[in-house]
Amino acid sequence: MTSNADTASLEQSPRPASITRPRFWLVAASLMLALTIIGFAPFYLRGNGFGERSITPWLVPLVVVHGVAMTGWIVLLVVQTGLVTLRSVRTHMLVGAWSMAIAALSATSGIILAYASILDAPGFPFWGRPYWQFGPSMFTEMLVFSGFVAAGYFNRKILDRHRALMLLAGIAVLSGATVRIPATIPLFGDSGWLGVFGPAALFGFVLAAIRFGQERRIDRWFTGGFGLILVAYTFAWWAGGTSWWAAIVAHGLGIAIA
Repeated sequence: MTSNADTASLEQSPRPASITRPRFWLVAASLMLALTIIGFAPFYLRGNGFGERSITPWLVPLVVVHGVAMTGWIVLLVVQTGLVTLRSVRTHMLVGAWSMAIAALSATSGIILAYASILDAPGFPFWGRPYWQFGPSMFTEMLVFSGFVAAGYFNRKILDRHRALMLLAGIAVLSGATVRIPATIPLFGDSGWLGVFGPAALFGFVLAAIRFGQERRIDRWFTGGFGLILVAYTFAWWAGGTSWWAAIVAHGLGIAIA
């Protein structure tokens, strides 16, 4: 944790130019929350899954735990960003402990749910491929999310770096919401990498462009981290169609696939 001296220094020291633009981080986090609410509205309002599909009863507890935890983390991201904007550093630190615990629950439940959902309906058609081929994407999103949250924690004393890493953690899992928004289909299609990850990728590109316009230079942490997300998305999508992933699913995970 940051010491009292560190906190006092942060509260009293002159702010660098990039820190005097706190609205960027708050607006970006708020937009991410709005997209999450829109994408998962069928679940929030009616308890339904993707495409208004009824969730298998034995999966419901897992879905609820992961959904509540993941939504809670994004809500706290907005709250945390707002607290820093108001320079309520001590409160930010207190809330941060809860945020880290919820992030751990989100990632753990997400990995378990990814396996369980493949086990439940391996052949379910999802964006042009059977659902079991989407496994690497789900696992990768949770791992990348965890990595950015951990990196953000270890860089918590460097404000702009910390905020960039935490925002990137949210972007890493944003496709789970945007893929469920029907309005994205006319622009990105309903199959393939672009259909699944295109909306979240566009969101990240726009934010990176805004950061460049603000700073008149490339934000290395945000832009570099976003590039890592794109590489991870691309690798995971490719991996889902490989023979070795099919072997892992069939023999390692014990799931029967066609």
